[in-house]
Formats: sequence, C-alpha cells, structure tokens
Amino acid sequence: MAVVVACLLAVGACTHSQPNYTMGTGGSSGSGGDNGSSGTGGSDNGSGGSGGLPVFGTGGSTGTGGTDNGTGGATTDASTNDAPAGDADNDAADDQADAGASDGGAVDQVSTDDAGFPIGAAVGTCIPFNWTVSASNSAPLDPPGNAVDGVATTRWSTGVPQAPGLNYQIDFGGFVQLSELRLDTGGSPGDYPRGYQVMASSDNFDFSNVIASDSPGDVAPPNSVTTIDFPPTALRGLIIQMTGTSGSWWSIHELTATCHISDGNGGLTTDLPTDNLQCTADLTAAGTPPFTRTNWTLTASSTSTMATDVITNAIDGLAATRWSSGVPQAAGQFFKVDLGSSGCVGHLEMTSPGTDFPNAFVVSVSADDNVYIPIAKGVGVSDTTIALPPHNARYVRIDQTGSSGSWWSINELTIAP
Repeated sequence: MAVVVACLLAVGACTHSQPNYTMGTGGSSGSGGDNGSSGTGGSDNGSGGSGGLPVFGTGGSTGTGGTDNGTGGATTDASTNDAPAGDADNDAADDQADAGASDGGAVDQVSTDDAGFPIGAAVGTCIPFNWTVSASNSAPLDPPGNAVDGVATTRWSTGVPQAPGLNYQIDFGGFVQLSELRLDTGGSPGDYPRGYQVMASSDNFDFSNVIASDSPGDVAPPNSVTTIDFPPTALRGLIIQMTGTSGSWWSIHELTATCHISDGNGGLTTDLPTDNLQCTADLTAAGTPPFTRTNWTLTASSTSTMATDVITNAIDGLAATRWSSGVPQAAGQFFKVDLGSSGCVGHLEMTSPGTDFPNAFVVSVSADDNVYIPIAKGVGVSDTTIALPPHNARYVRIDQTGSSGSWWSINELTIAP
C-alpha cells in the first residue's frame, strides 16, 4: 500500500567554533606532622577555569585545595613520613582540584555518571517521533520529518544533487547515548550518501566533535542501508553532513539509531516502548487474544446520516463499505477505537475512497481513555499504512488536523501488533 506521513519541521543547521578553556590550578596537599605535633594545612584553593559550553554551565569552579591542618602525629615511633588522616582528606581535595585543572577548572559542572551524561542535564528521548529534525535543503514534498515518521515509503530528500555541506540535523530534546545510526534509502536506492561525517554536540551550538566519517563513493550499501558505527557517545544533538558528490539527490526513507538514555543512577535505560514480540507474548501468556474486532467499540466526532455510512462499516471486513463523517474535513474531528482490552499497538492501516482520506492526522494511544500519547502524524492517501512505535494501549484515536472540502471516510481500518 502507498503511504504518506509527514512531519513539517524547521529547516536549517549551523556550526560554530568551540570556546577556549583556561586551566585551573589545584591546591597543594598538607604535610604530615611529626610525632605529637600538628601537620600543616594545604595551600589556598586552586583557581577556576574560564567558561565552558552552555549546557555544562558557565565558568569552572575553583579547586578545593587542602586548608585544614593535619592531625597530630602518632605518639608511638611511627614514621613521620606517614600522612595523617587530615592530610588524606586534603590530598583527596587536591586531586579533585588537579582534575579541575586538566579540564579547565570545570570539574563540578561536567562531572558525569557511569553512563557518560552530565549530572543534572536534561534527559532526551530515543523515540524518533519526538525528535526535532531539520536539514540544510529539502525537496518540497520530502520534508525532514519524513525520515523519522516510521513509514518506509516516505522520505526526506535534499531536492538537489549531493555536494559537501548538505546536512541533516537532530535535536534529541536532551542527552541521549548513541552508538549506531542506520540510514535506509531502500525506496530510493541511488540516493545513498557518497561521503559523510557525523558531528556530535552537547549544546546544539558547537558541532566540532566528529565521531564518524566515511567516503563510500559509488559503492552502494548492503540492502540500501548505510550503517554508521561509533563508540557510545553522550550527546544532545548531531549533524550528518555530506562530504561527497553525486548527481543523485541525498534521501533518507527511515533514520533509526541504537539509543539509550540515563536512568539517573549511573546506568542506561531506554524510553522506547516494548517491542511487538514482547507485547504479543505478554498478551498470549495472559490468555487475552490481541485485537479481536468483535470486541472493538467505535466512536467518532460525527457520522453521516446515510444508512450506508454507519460507523461499524469501518471494521466489517468489506472494502466496498465505508464509515463517513458526513461533513467536510476540519481540525478537531476524530475517530476512536476501544480495543476492549489492552494490547500492543504497533501497526495501523486505513483505506479511504477517492479524496476522502484525512488531509492531515495524528495517531494517539491511551490506556484509560483519559491521557493520550501521540505516536505518529502525517498526511493521508487512499491507502495509508503506518508502522507505529509499539505501545501497550487499549484506546487508539485518529485526530484530524487538516481541512478539506471532502468528507472523511474509512473503508477499512486495521490495528495490529
């Protein structure tokens, strides 16, 4: 089936040079005392470094040099070279100050947990639908959002031949950790990138950190998927920039990533929903058959008064019958399905006669018919198929966000894991 889903987003990307840092100086450690006498304290605190990147805060803090006197020496014949307890504390503080010196004195601002994320930094999302994407160039019918809409038959495309400087940019909304990107050009097999570099940013301002690059030239990638691997990297945004040339446009039908976020305890987790297989396994184990149409209840914002347009026609298994709104399409109209029980929603198909497909729509899911989570959006065609980010849900709602002189009609609606 033909599919069109679009997410019109701002176009543009920029790069800037990285600010300079100055190095902080650590305080010196305190000396141990002789037997029975007090040790001397360390020197003054180390100086702070200059301002760092915006995400990590402004100027570096001062190092915490040793200030307290060491405790008295032992009353026994222990060696005077042994550092007393007070000195050990000062040495630890000095070590931290020295670490600050090597990083420009900003150790308190850029300390990271075990996952490599700045402490206190905003947490991003691994769900492509929620990314903010843009590009240096886009063909009129191929906006940047098409590359992350979950639909393989839509695409983002430059609309111009490949040349150095063309780019595609992603803002993850906060910090994520990536280790692989996959650029699928299966629907446009000649539009793979002839050369590229991937640049990471911690603030969506400085993209000088190149984490991957390649120049495949005219060697097509296996299965039309360009796979880009790199060491796990914590970042807020990235740019994929063209470095090659070709008479072909550069297109991406689907961009996916190996992505994790911080769990807040020094580890990694993901906000991606449970996959279809696990959802189906859970439902089978519970003895609840997923998506039995006879259990569904349908409602809509309006329904035609014609006897041939009743709402149940949308799921009667007959392609020649239909449900119809009975009024021209307008924002605020909806079609909602109560599945009868929770299931793993991961696939939606909607067929419409003539021009009665939704002009623009959002698909949302809910567990309680109260709080709805939007998981896909786009524009419709006569046969619309959407691979949804899988969610456990009982309710699925399609909201009309566009307008048209045509009624909104559905011949057949299919929802599946």
